[in-house]
Amino acid sequence: MGVQPTGGVTARRRQTPSAARGTVRIDVLLTDDERLALLRAEARRGLTASPKQLPPKWFYDERGSALFEDITRQPEYYLTRREREILLARAGAIAHDYPGLDVHAIVGDFHKHVRFLPRDAITGTVMMAFLGSTIGNFDEVERARFFRALGAVLRPGDWFLLGADLVKGKRRLDAAYNDAAGVTSQFNKNVLRVLDRDLDATFDEDLFDHVAGYDVGRQLIDIRLRARVAHKVKVGALGLTVPFAAGEEMRTEISVKFTRKGLETSLAAAGFRRSRWWTDRGRDFSLSLWRRA
Repeated sequence: MGVQPTGGVTARRRQTPSAARGTVRIDVLLTDDERLALLRAEARRGLTASPKQLPPKWFYDERGSALFEDITRQPEYYLTRREREILLARAGAIAHDYPGLDVHAIVGDFHKHVRFLPRDAITGTVMMAFLGSTIGNFDEVERARFFRALGAVLRPGDWFLLGADLVKGKRRLDAAYNDAAGVTSQFNKNVLRVLDRDLDATFDEDLFDHVAGYDVGRQLIDIRLRARVAHKVKVGALGLTVPFAAGEEMRTEISVKFTRKGLETSLAAAGFRRSRWWTDRGRDFSLSLWRRA
């Protein structure tokens, strides 16, 4: 899991260093109608695929966002606390070249709107922040595509600040995504509520179990919903009837875990060079600063 997988933030160095405070601007590139159209398209594709799957972005309605905040407070889920630890310790180093900031936030979809980041309209150096280990929600192909798109938008000398979770033992990772309080289970099943509400579907979350485990070979957490019994779900907005066999699993999220070498290889292929690498004291999580070559 990471932060909500829609949106992005760029920060640019102000051209008037005497100014004490910067400005904040927010552009909305994804309207409610566009969001629903995207949900319909991705739900149809995922529910008719074999195996079935849904993108993790659809967890995050108001209830899902609140549940995720609750997850970050669970003792098993270390990611948010470790990233915050690094940010607090390294904020001065990260901001050293940015005595004043203009912040330009984009509300959009990572897979659709990276190319709309407002680089051409901005003079000076830009830094894009992509935090919360959201990069872990992308598979290898999606990750490479995202890095290439970002590399095409940013100019030589621009910066990319990335938060990424690191490879560690299976027991620790399994616990992080199966908290004893069951909050992650509620969060996983929230995608069914979203489909029921927005697509006139008939999912019953009591007919599904939360399943999450670390795949050591692929170095990722695989999160699914498993049907307890055979049943059918109607999705009115799509005119679909979706059958589930007993024990059938539908993937709802992956959370890739990284090594320093792996990130360097992926980002170098997109034209980035590592400038700084930080971890928390326990070396659980990484925050790294990359420069567009």
